[in-house]
Amino acid sequence: MIKDFAKYSDAELIKILSKRRGDANDAFNEIYSRYSNRFYSYCYFKFSDTAKAEEYSQEGWMGFVEAINQKKTIGNIFSFLIGTVNKLHVNISKQKSINSRMEEQIGFDNLSNSPDPFRLDLDLENKDYIEKVKAIINAMDEKYKEVLIMYWFEDLNIIQIAETLNETTACIYKRFSRAYQHIIDLIKELEKTKEF
Repeated sequence: MIKDFAKYSDAELIKILSKRRGDANDAFNEIYSRYSNRFYSYCYFKFSDTAKAEEYSQEGWMGFVEAINQKKTIGNIFSFLIGTVNKLHVNISKQKSINSRMEEQIGFDNLSNSPDPFRLDLDLENKDYIEKVKAIINAMDEKYKEVLIMYWFEDLNIIQIAETLNETTACIYKRFSRAYQHIIDLIKELEKTKEF
Protein backbone atom coordinates (compact mmCIF):
# COMPACT_ATOMS: atom_id res chain seq x y z
CA MET A 1 0.00 0.00 0.00
CA ILE A 2 1.40 3.38 -1.06
CA LYS A 3 1.38 5.99 1.69
CA ASP A 4 0.23 9.53 1.05
CA PHE A 5 2.96 11.43 2.90
CA ALA A 6 1.23 14.75 2.18
CA LYS A 7 -1.25 13.82 4.91
CA TYR A 8 1.49 13.35 7.52
CA SER A 9 2.48 16.11 9.93
CA ASP A 10 6.07 17.34 10.05
CA ALA A 11 6.57 15.55 13.37
CA GLU A 12 5.37 12.26 11.87
CA LEU A 13 7.66 12.67 8.87
CA ILE A 14 10.63 13.42 11.12
CA LYS A 15 9.85 10.30 13.12
CA ILE A 16 9.86 8.20 9.94
CA LEU A 17 13.15 9.80 8.87
CA SER A 18 14.81 9.15 12.22
CA LYS A 19 13.92 5.45 12.10
CA ARG A 20 15.61 5.15 8.68
CA ARG A 21 13.01 2.80 7.36
CA GLY A 22 12.49 2.06 3.68
CA ASP A 23 10.05 4.94 3.36
CA ALA A 24 12.48 7.49 4.82
CA ASN A 25 13.33 8.82 1.33
CA ASP A 26 9.67 9.45 0.63
CA ALA A 27 9.31 11.20 3.99
CA PHE A 28 12.31 13.43 3.22
CA ASN A 29 10.98 14.20 -0.26
CA GLU A 30 7.69 15.34 1.28
CA ILE A 31 9.47 17.61 3.78
CA TYR A 32 11.66 18.95 0.99
CA SER A 33 8.66 19.68 -1.22
CA ARG A 34 6.99 21.57 1.66
CA TYR A 35 9.92 23.82 2.51
CA SER A 36 12.48 23.93 -0.32
CA ASN A 37 11.02 26.85 -2.29
CA ARG A 38 10.32 28.92 0.80
CA PHE A 39 13.75 28.17 2.24
CA TYR A 40 15.55 28.96 -1.01
CA SER A 41 13.60 32.23 -1.22
CA TYR A 42 14.73 33.08 2.31
CA CYS A 43 18.38 32.38 1.39
CA TYR A 44 18.10 34.42 -1.79
CA PHE A 45 16.50 37.31 0.08
CA LYS A 46 19.20 37.16 2.76
CA PHE A 47 22.20 36.96 0.43
CA SER A 48 20.83 38.56 -2.79
CA ASP A 49 22.98 36.18 -4.78
CA THR A 50 21.86 33.04 -6.62
CA ALA A 51 25.08 31.09 -6.04
CA LYS A 52 25.14 31.90 -2.32
CA ALA A 53 21.43 31.12 -1.98
CA GLU A 54 21.98 27.70 -3.57
CA GLU A 55 25.07 27.02 -1.46
CA TYR A 56 23.48 28.04 1.83
CA SER A 57 20.17 26.29 1.15
CA GLN A 58 22.07 23.09 0.34
CA GLU A 59 24.07 23.48 3.58
CA GLY A 60 20.82 23.99 5.47
CA TRP A 61 19.35 20.75 4.11
CA MET A 62 22.56 18.87 4.86
CA GLY A 63 22.43 20.22 8.41
CA PHE A 64 18.83 19.03 8.68
CA VAL A 65 19.72 15.49 7.58
CA GLU A 66 22.72 15.44 9.92
CA ALA A 67 20.52 16.55 12.84
CA ILE A 68 18.03 13.77 12.05
CA ASN A 69 20.87 11.22 11.92
CA GLN A 70 22.13 12.45 15.29
CA LYS A 71 18.61 12.11 16.74
CA LYS A 72 18.40 15.81 17.56
CA THR A 73 14.97 17.20 18.36
CA ILE A 74 13.57 19.42 15.63
CA GLY A 75 10.39 21.24 16.53
CA ASN A 76 9.86 23.57 13.59
CA ILE A 77 11.59 22.52 10.37
CA PHE A 78 11.66 25.94 8.73
CA SER A 79 13.05 27.59 11.87
CA PHE A 80 15.69 24.87 12.09
CA LEU A 81 16.75 25.45 8.46
CA ILE A 82 16.98 29.21 8.95
CA GLY A 83 18.90 28.78 12.20
CA THR A 84 21.37 26.45 10.49
CA VAL A 85 22.04 28.95 7.72
CA ASN A 86 22.39 31.87 10.13
CA LYS A 87 24.89 29.97 12.31
CA LEU A 88 26.87 28.94 9.24
CA HIS A 89 26.90 32.50 7.93
CA VAL A 90 28.05 33.87 11.29
CA ASN A 91 30.81 31.25 11.53
CA ILE A 92 32.04 31.97 8.00
CA SER A 93 31.99 35.72 8.62
CA LYS A 94 33.84 35.36 11.90
CA GLN A 95 36.44 33.17 10.24
CA LYS A 96 36.89 35.73 7.46
CA SER A 97 37.33 38.41 10.09
CA ILE A 98 39.90 36.34 11.98
CA ASN A 99 41.76 35.50 8.77
CA SER A 100 41.72 39.12 7.72
CA ARG A 101 43.15 40.22 11.05
CA MET A 102 45.81 37.53 10.99
CA GLU A 103 46.85 38.19 7.40
CA GLU A 104 46.86 41.95 7.55
CA GLN A 105 47.57 42.40 11.26
CA ILE A 106 44.77 44.91 10.99
CA GLY A 107 46.66 46.67 8.24
CA PHE A 108 45.16 49.52 6.31
CA ASP A 109 46.43 48.58 2.87
CA ASN A 110 42.88 48.31 1.51
CA LEU A 111 41.45 51.40 3.15
CA SER A 112 41.86 53.44 -0.04
CA ASN A 113 39.13 51.22 -1.53
CA SER A 114 36.95 51.80 1.50
CA PRO A 115 33.24 52.49 1.07
CA ASP A 116 33.51 54.91 3.98
CA PRO A 117 31.52 58.08 3.28
CA PHE A 118 33.81 60.28 5.39
CA ARG A 119 36.79 59.46 3.17
CA LEU A 120 39.29 58.82 5.94
CA ASP A 121 41.40 57.19 3.25
CA LEU A 122 42.39 60.51 1.64
CA ASP A 123 45.22 61.05 4.14
CA LEU A 124 46.38 57.47 4.32
CA GLU A 125 49.14 57.73 1.77
CA ASN A 126 51.47 58.73 4.58
CA LYS A 127 52.79 55.54 6.22
CA ASP A 128 53.30 57.32 9.51
CA TYR A 129 49.64 58.34 9.45
CA ILE A 130 48.62 54.76 8.73
CA GLU A 131 50.57 53.47 11.71
CA LYS A 132 48.97 56.01 14.03
CA VAL A 133 45.44 55.22 12.86
CA LYS A 134 46.28 51.53 13.20
CA ALA A 135 47.41 52.11 16.78
CA ILE A 136 44.16 53.96 17.57
CA ILE A 137 42.05 51.10 16.23
CA ASN A 138 44.16 48.44 17.94
CA ALA A 139 43.61 50.22 21.24
CA MET A 140 39.83 50.09 20.81
CA ASP A 141 37.52 47.67 22.53
CA GLU A 142 37.13 44.51 20.42
CA LYS A 143 33.42 45.11 19.69
CA TYR A 144 34.20 48.49 18.08
CA LYS A 145 37.26 47.25 16.24
CA GLU A 146 35.31 44.31 14.80
CA VAL A 147 32.59 46.57 13.38
CA LEU A 148 35.14 48.84 11.70
CA ILE A 149 37.00 45.91 10.19
CA MET A 150 33.82 44.32 8.87
CA TYR A 151 32.71 47.63 7.40
CA TRP A 152 35.99 48.71 5.80
CA PHE A 153 37.62 45.44 4.81
CA GLU A 154 34.83 42.96 4.32
CA ASP A 155 32.56 45.46 2.53
CA LEU A 156 29.64 44.65 4.81
CA ASN A 157 27.03 47.31 5.41
CA ILE A 158 25.47 48.03 8.81
CA ILE A 159 22.56 45.61 8.23
CA GLN A 160 24.88 42.78 7.17
CA ILE A 161 27.15 43.37 10.17
CA ALA A 162 24.12 43.27 12.47
CA GLU A 163 23.00 39.96 10.97
CA THR A 164 26.50 38.53 11.19
CA LEU A 165 26.96 39.51 14.82
CA ASN A 166 23.36 38.72 15.73
CA GLU A 167 22.75 42.28 16.92
CA THR A 168 20.21 44.96 16.03
CA THR A 169 21.06 47.43 13.29
CA ALA A 170 20.65 50.26 15.81
CA CYS A 171 23.27 48.67 18.07
CA ILE A 172 25.76 48.23 15.22
CA TYR A 173 25.13 51.75 13.92
CA LYS A 174 25.88 53.15 17.40
CA ARG A 175 29.04 51.06 17.67
CA PHE A 176 30.25 52.18 14.26
CA SER A 177 29.42 55.83 14.94
CA ARG A 178 31.16 55.79 18.31
CA ALA A 179 34.22 54.03 16.93
CA TYR A 180 34.47 56.36 13.97
CA GLN A 181 33.95 59.45 16.11
CA HIS A 182 36.61 58.18 18.51
CA ILE A 183 39.09 57.93 15.63
CA ILE A 184 38.24 61.43 14.38
CA ASP A 185 38.47 62.95 17.88
CA LEU A 186 41.84 61.36 18.56
CA ILE A 187 43.20 62.43 15.18
CA LYS A 188 42.08 66.03 15.81
CA GLU A 189 43.60 65.95 19.28
CA LEU A 190 46.88 64.58 17.97
CA GLU A 191 46.94 67.12 15.13
CA LYS A 192 46.58 69.95 17.67
CA THR A 193 49.57 68.66 19.61
CA LYS A 194 51.52 68.07 16.38
CA GLU A 195 51.92 64.41 17.27
CA PHE A 196 50.05 63.33 14.16
